[in-house]
Amino acid sequence: MTTPNLIELYKWLMQTANLVVTSDNLVSGKLMNQTMPVLIKGKRLALPSPEHLANPDKSQIVLFHPLAESITRGESEVLEKFRSMLMVRFNLVAAELMLQLLSIAISTDLHAQLAPDQSEFLSKVKNADDKTYDLFKKVLAAMPSDQTARRIITIFLKKTGSVGGKRHKRVGVVTFPLYQELKKDGNDIYGIKCRVKDKETLIALMEFMFPQIDVEGSYHRGSDSDVAPNLDALMQASLAVIAPLNDLTSTFENQLGDETNPATDLAINCEWERTFDNLGVMLSEIRKVPMQAGNEGSSGEPPVVAQPATTAMPASYPQPTAPVAPAPIVQAAPVPVVVPAPVAVPSASPVSGARQPLDGFLAQREAERAMQQQHQEAWMTATHRQQPPVQPHRQPVYQQPTVTNGYYPQAPAPQQQPPHLVHTGRGLDFNSVLATNPSVVYATGGYPTPQQQAPMQQQGSRWANQQSQPMYPQQQPMYPQQGYQQPQGGYYPPANGRLV
Repeated sequence: MTTPNLIELYKWLMQTANLVVTSDNLVSGKLMNQTMPVLIKGKRLALPSPEHLANPDKSQIVLFHPLAESITRGESEVLEKFRSMLMVRFNLVAAELMLQLLSIAISTDLHAQLAPDQSEFLSKVKNADDKTYDLFKKVLAAMPSDQTARRIITIFLKKTGSVGGKRHKRVGVVTFPLYQELKKDGNDIYGIKCRVKDKETLIALMEFMFPQIDVEGSYHRGSDSDVAPNLDALMQASLAVIAPLNDLTSTFENQLGDETNPATDLAINCEWERTFDNLGVMLSEIRKVPMQAGNEGSSGEPPVVAQPATTAMPASYPQPTAPVAPAPIVQAAPVPVVVPAPVAVPSASPVSGARQPLDGFLAQREAERAMQQQHQEAWMTATHRQQPPVQPHRQPVYQQPTVTNGYYPQAPAPQQQPPHLVHTGRGLDFNSVLATNPSVVYATGGYPTPQQQAPMQQQGSRWANQQSQPMYPQQQPMYPQQGYQQPQGGYYPPANGRLV
């Protein structure tokens, strides 16, 4: 099987819902040899053909492109409309089959013409009679197509769920509301009085048409598609319903329909089945057409209840006496945007109780913000003008000294400026010696720092001064580590070799 292009695949989907596509790729519904346009919010549904894609004016059409749905969102407007069309198609076929089978059951003269596989259901509806047939026609009349609660078949989409104990991204949930109504206690169906055997006959007929209908969730289908999980879940669930309906149509082909409504009209097309087994092969075709308005999908959970369908039941069914007039569309007034009031500042004028236009409010708030910024800059300039910049404090990096000649060398002493020494003229005080003999300064280790200078003492003997000082003063040693030099003339020469 060759892979179809996008338009071919969408045409197959339209045929499943009994929709027709015109030569200009517009979608219409077919009912009783008549066609009617399919509308979504007043706009015509159309296929994404090159002509429609090239047309910049799409105010009157909505393009059908559910394969480009967002996998994180729920059911879109386009997909919801398509699902409602599928429900109309499935319920029409199921109702027609139930009527035809009841007609065969009560026509005893036809039983001899039935094949063995056809006569199998006769034992299940053996209590059917003309009253049962007439009752079912009344029940159909109480099930108008513009509602969802009263149907033979209903399909809705669920975001995440389990099918057969396995979790899926999307689940197509299939329910049978009429069957659930028949299983209720009481002698009525949707308020219509009935006999007990009428209920039993209709229950047995539906169980024959839909095997395992009594097992909850037996017709649910899940999807884990990364292309279009919502559409895939819908079509897989649809296929679960189409299969038993088409089997009945094929089995009773020679007994169903008439000249105006042949049995072939009851066969539901599902030519798309093989393609949906692997939607990945369509990925290149899908990406050629960008996302179209109406196909994005809702942001929340897909709705359980579908929108009312626009297609009515066939004219052969009892119709309501008067059509229900559509409810008038009430246009709600636009809700004004409420903007929070700005924080009051001393320079701002009080805000009046009247609501201001948005532009005026934004202009006022911008003026207040600029004034506050000017005040802040002026304050920063006045308070921080005289302060010098703060330099970051850097700690010296400690390095392990290298041992040289058996000892750790001392760091070179910083260059010291001679303190202000006063020559007293006495010749014996320490300040006078240092002031007049630089060689003594070098020999004693340099000029004393302010912390090392002792307070001025009265002139005394050398022995008294030594006794007043501690034996081991905590100060820089007098003789720094240096090479050994021989004394010359009773004293040590200076480092530069010159005598002063």
